[in-house]
Amino acid sequence: MEGEEGAISTRYDQEVMERMRGRGTACRVLTALFVLALAIAGTAAAADRATEIVRDDWFTYSLDGVTAGWVREVVHRTEAHYRTTQTMVLRVARAGHVVEMTSVTTYIEEHDGTPVKMTLQEVEGTVSVTQEWDFTGPHVKHTVTQFGRTRASEHPHPEGDWLMAKQRARHVREQVKAGVEQFTYRAVAAEFGLNPVTVVERRVGEKTFEFEGEEMPVSIWEQRVRGLPLLTIEYRTCEGDYVYGRASLGFGLMEVSRTDRATALEAMRGSPPELIAGMLLVPDRPIEDVAHTSLVTLRLRVREGEMPKLPEAGGQRVLERQETSTVTRFDPGDPLPALDYELEDPAYLDPSAMVDFEDPAVARLVEETTPDESVTKLELAERLRAFVYDYITVKDLDVAYGTASAVARDRRGDCTEHAVLLIALLRGHGIPARGATGLMYVEALETGEYMFGWHMWVQALVDGHWVDLEPSWPEGLPHAAYVLTSVSSLADRDDPAELATMFKLMGNLEIEIVEVEHEI
Repeated sequence: MEGEEGAISTRYDQEVMERMRGRGTACRVLTALFVLALAIAGTAAAADRATEIVRDDWFTYSLDGVTAGWVREVVHRTEAHYRTTQTMVLRVARAGHVVEMTSVTTYIEEHDGTPVKMTLQEVEGTVSVTQEWDFTGPHVKHTVTQFGRTRASEHPHPEGDWLMAKQRARHVREQVKAGVEQFTYRAVAAEFGLNPVTVVERRVGEKTFEFEGEEMPVSIWEQRVRGLPLLTIEYRTCEGDYVYGRASLGFGLMEVSRTDRATALEAMRGSPPELIAGMLLVPDRPIEDVAHTSLVTLRLRVREGEMPKLPEAGGQRVLERQETSTVTRFDPGDPLPALDYELEDPAYLDPSAMVDFEDPAVARLVEETTPDESVTKLELAERLRAFVYDYITVKDLDVAYGTASAVARDRRGDCTEHAVLLIALLRGHGIPARGATGLMYVEALETGEYMFGWHMWVQALVDGHWVDLEPSWPEGLPHAAYVLTSVSSLADRDDPAELATMFKLMGNLEIEIVEVEHEI
């Protein structure tokens, strides 16, 4: 079935351009997984060397045996600080469109582990976004720089004990060398901002592993991040060095391998892994005349584990919850009221690195879409939705996860770019808005196949209700066959736990069509 679905997505590529089925969302999830695998791996670096470069390590990572990118980690030691720099290049194909992203993360900390500064630069094509966290004051000073503009804000220091890159590496090294069977720590990774993740490491065995042509003994560890349904298997040397890791995902096997520079760069010359085929979902039967549906009830069942709790918001209601299944009903014409805390949450109005509506290019669009006459918020939200659909003239898969300011300039992207720009315009007009991620039903016209694909749309807070808006279709929501799995304010860095539901469902979900109602 996987091969057939991949062929479907390729054969009706132009249809996919219009239907925008969650390509950026999938790419974001894969990036987050690799970040978790490497950023909290804790590669050990000897602390007693006096040389400037303490360590220079290379890793490759792959999906189902096909190289998807590399990471280089360099640790410098100065008289006062350690500076750890991690450069990551990710390259994947999405229905034949190759996307390459680069991120450079730098951690500066004192010799005793006291954090000083953390920087993350993300580059895709010609667009670069840099974030910096300065820990030296009573508050963490956070700055975001994009297109020559810098936005600054202050935040509380993360609570409790947590480790940054070099101190984390030292802690892991000490625990492995001491022969402990299990240990737990909290770590901060720039990709997740000021949200520490709790990592549990458990020794499960020993084996001999070939590395750089030599056989060496390694210990085998299970690594879990609390809040995420992800089990990573790690191999570490007796000194605690990370040499190999793997995690079984719903859409493939992710592997991370320590290597050398030449091997890492040479591996990137081949074709990248295809990200789409394993993420499409065919239900038990087709939905007839889907374009005229007004209400769709679905039973979602996981093959393994427990069914995650799905949100009730916008048009989605949860009718039944069981250990391994959930029944949802999507009725876009009857949105649910927002919860009390959501009505007061400033994150749905604030700018962020993704939703940078204060950028001149976005601010110009806010001004351009200001109505001359008096309109309701709902009417304005619908006008903005239609504007975004028309404004993005190049509807393709070549952008992984563009910011609003980048989309305002380039006028291209898939469902995520449509959603991010609409959220920015809504907030620019004072309407709270957030991203909605889940599944959308699509009919492949050329083949007669029906399927659900991962997708992103928008929810706007209007008159106390979350209203679903679909900016990647000309007429708005094309039907009622949606499943909402999570919502996000798209703050500067999300909590990794927000991705937990998608991790649990990808490649692990079956969908049954329970009831369908059509417009009269």
